[in-house]
Amino acid sequence: MKSTKKLLSVLGMLFLLPLGAYAQEICDNAIDDDGDGLIDFQDNDCECEFIELRSLIPNPSFENMDCCPDQFFRLDCAPPWFTSIGTVPDYIHTCGWSGPEGIAVPLPSTAGQGIVGFSYGQVLGNLPIEWDWKEYAAVCLLGTMEAGKTYRIEFSLGFSSQLRSPPLELTLFGTPDCFNFPFGLGANDLPGCPTNHDDWYRLEGKLVDPGMAGEVWIDDFFEFTPEQDIRAIAIGGPCEHFDGEITNYYFLDNLIMEETFRFQYQVSESGDICENDFTLSVDVSTAVEFQWYRDSI
Repeated sequence: MKSTKKLLSVLGMLFLLPLGAYAQEICDNAIDDDGDGLIDFQDNDCECEFIELRSLIPNPSFENMDCCPDQFFRLDCAPPWFTSIGTVPDYIHTCGWSGPEGIAVPLPSTAGQGIVGFSYGQVLGNLPIEWDWKEYAAVCLLGTMEAGKTYRIEFSLGFSSQLRSPPLELTLFGTPDCFNFPFGLGANDLPGCPTNHDDWYRLEGKLVDPGMAGEVWIDDFFEFTPEQDIRAIAIGGPCEHFDGEITNYYFLDNLIMEETFRFQYQVSESGDICENDFTLSVDVSTAVEFQWYRDSI
């Protein structure tokens, strides 16, 4: 995602050609036909449809912040993210708190200076706590995910070590109403899994396995089709009962979620940008015309 945006800003811009009739300015020849100093998509005579991939998730990389975290449980420093009551993820930022003692943070982070850390299962001393402790980061979306449409979420999941961060089924939950925040009413209310509460649904999940790697970020994605309109999400571990002997801990960053078809217009590159073998391409599944521009020409 980040390298794509950089390439677009430096080397060109992708847009769909207008479907209607051309005015004096011809919109696909890189010539200022009407003499107004503007070429093709820069000219107001050319009504080109720009396709921008944005995330339905606000503050997707946890960079916007109101305060520097000074301890555990400070996800409130990165609004508009919510938490459940009783089980609160951690906000980790280079300006303040750097994570739980004894748990290595994979560096560098994938998108900026802020990340979220969350537990899956909690062990106090040598015994699991009375109820299934699970931490979820939750947020009201910028728009509604519509039932029956297919969406894709891309994410970066961080692992600390093979001991503290075994493979995890990163799981996405959703609810039709932002007023269903925060879920969980207290320490005796089994707050861990969102589906313990009314109008929360499991949308999809994916097992992410770092293999033998230690401190590492894994970039991955999965797709899903909600059966009801979804207005807010929560993300974390699965609902299965945790029976481990040590608290599991993970890191989350760079959450990009939109309708699946919008991801097909991403630009990919190959070769060395300083050599003659450098190329840009777009792998699209539908018939579409596009042009490459360098320095707006």
